[in-house]
Amino acid sequence: MGQITTHSRMNIRFLDGLRGIAAFIVLVGHARLLLWEGFSAGYKNHSEAYSLSDKIFMYAFSIFRYGHEMVVLFFILSGFVIHLRFSNREKRGVMNLKTFWYRRLKRLYPPLVFTLLLAFILDSIGKSYGWSVYFQQTPYENINRDIFSVTDPTTLLGNLFFLMTVYVPPFGTTIVTWSLMYEWWFYVLYPLFYWLILRFGFRKTTALIALFFLLSFGKNALVPLLFWKVMDSFIIWWMGACLVEIWTNKDAKTRKIFALLPYLAVFLPIAFVVKEKNMESLNPVLNVLTGLGFTGLIAILLRLNPQNKVIRALNWLKPLGDCSYTLYLIHVPFLVFASGFLIAQNGALPQHHGYVICATIELTLIAYFLHFLIEKPFTRK
Repeated sequence: MGQITTHSRMNIRFLDGLRGIAAFIVLVGHARLLLWEGFSAGYKNHSEAYSLSDKIFMYAFSIFRYGHEMVVLFFILSGFVIHLRFSNREKRGVMNLKTFWYRRLKRLYPPLVFTLLLAFILDSIGKSYGWSVYFQQTPYENINRDIFSVTDPTTLLGNLFFLMTVYVPPFGTTIVTWSLMYEWWFYVLYPLFYWLILRFGFRKTTALIALFFLLSFGKNALVPLLFWKVMDSFIIWWMGACLVEIWTNKDAKTRKIFALLPYLAVFLPIAFVVKEKNMESLNPVLNVLTGLGFTGLIAILLRLNPQNKVIRALNWLKPLGDCSYTLYLIHVPFLVFASGFLIAQNGALPQHHGYVICATIELTLIAYFLHFLIEKPFTRK
């Protein structure tokens, strides 16, 4: 496996911008859910009441309903960055487990603890006022289905040990922390699979991960549910590691494979079509299709010249990428609180997107400044 040159390392700065865009899409999607009356409960019932500008915003903002797909992109980017650190041949086999997990905890924990505290405070205030959004009693089915607030000690403890959505629900209105459960356990498993790479090679290790993915459909009761839950998504995280292996290997055969990877991007529109057909039984397969599509997209970007306009635009978005983790975590408790207030005041959510736009801008700025307090001090080398 070839050594990564300084030039190659410079090329991946655009990943920060890509991560920032993904977090922003998740933010806007949740803002639409919580600060706009929605299509089924609103527009569909009284479309004649919508002005032309309201209709334009409704259709334009519909592209932000792919928040789950953005989490798939997060997983791939995470797998790429983590494995890139250990992919250099000169460092192959050098992994200090204590240092590895300590660095991962420093990355995940401070923003998580802050968000749990934030949710507890905001949720407690909202519940004290009896706001319907905290009791799944709003006029909106989608909000009642997706938003809930459980703040007992057992749930808090389960969240601190990254067991949310498996054995306990997310704490309070921190509904996005479901992805952190996966992320942490990916980190726990990675050293094991890294050792398998050293012992048996990357291809055999990848085949084993694919086998675990297939077995996860059966979820054998002899193996803890947590393992199967993690393995049905670990294959997506591993796609980032596969991309690193192919990208950094300079032999002729692997270069030909890398030249073909961009064609995987065709799976993205296929995955979106499958999602629009509401084929919920295909969710694990849908995630894999989405992951393959994003792997192809990243491969395309890796092949572009650093001076390409797309790469330069993504590099320009690096500040958004820097605060993307904070933005991803904190936005839902704020949005739920604002939603509860609006429904309590007006009895319903508005048909315009004014609050969605304002909340998106304000929360992005809040997250940018907050990340200097709850991220930067703990991730500095």
